Amino acid sequence: MIRPVALAIVLALVGCQSADVQRAQPTLTIPAAWRADVGPASPVEGVWWRNFHDSTLNQYVDQALRYNSDVLIARERVNEYQARAYAADSSLFPSLDASLTGTRARTQSAATGLPIHSTLYKGGLTASYDVDIWGANRSAANAAGASLEAQKAAAAAANLSVASSVALATSRCCRWMSSCG
Repeated sequence: MIRPVALAIVLALVGCQSADVQRAQPTLTIPAAWRADVGPASPVEGVWWRNFHDSTLNQYVDQALRYNSDVLIARERVNEYQARAYAADSSLFPSLDASLTGTRARTQSAATGLPIHSTLYKGGLTASYDVDIWGANRSAANAAGASLEAQKAAAAAANLSVASSVALATSRCCRWMSSCG
């Protein structure tokens, strides 16, 4: 009797096991000579317009990046998704809640008629942990991290779009002014 029940429990638990999806490893090898440090984090590409050594262009682009609403919205979205990622990561760890309440009461003594003051304090401590058996919390944390990276890329794209638009407009203005005379 015990063996069939134990076997059923083991089979049920094995059936509930979550499978981690393994990422495919890249099969294409890129020569090291072809690799370069590029992207929004690279020192050259982040402020590429400074390579023109034009203080007016630098001023215009800096001002546009500081005050453009699309850039400001993109930065705030990065902050929002950073908070979402922190919240999703917090579900992976135990939580601890503490509470303290106080109550003050005044009653009248039935025997003497004098007021009686009483104070009652209550404290509580609660610890909880959500066991992530099927990996839902881990998947939510990974998804929040991926969304954060997507928002960072969108913010970098907004910066690039604004900076390139200002640089192009400045270039056209300079060309027009030089052709006028």
